[in-house]
Amino acid sequence: NITTGIGGYAGHVGVDFATGVIGYEIIATTSGMVESTAITQGGYGKSVKIKDYAENIHIYARFYPCKMFCVG
Repeated sequence: NITTGIGGYAGHVGVDFATGVIGYEIIATTSGMVESTAITQGGYGKSVKIKDYAENIHIYARFYPCKMFCVG
């Protein structure tokens, strides 16, 4: 489900998706290198930032509580 499209609010330049299912596996849309992982109280919550080989940044965020990030 697309929850927010490009330009959905000020400063938003991506597309937000929601599965609606707790525990659903998240798979990166492209190959690249993990730039960072973070856990914050606001904003993205649990997140992984991946830079692809064309230098684009992909952020996967707001994960339901989990014990680890799996990057393959």
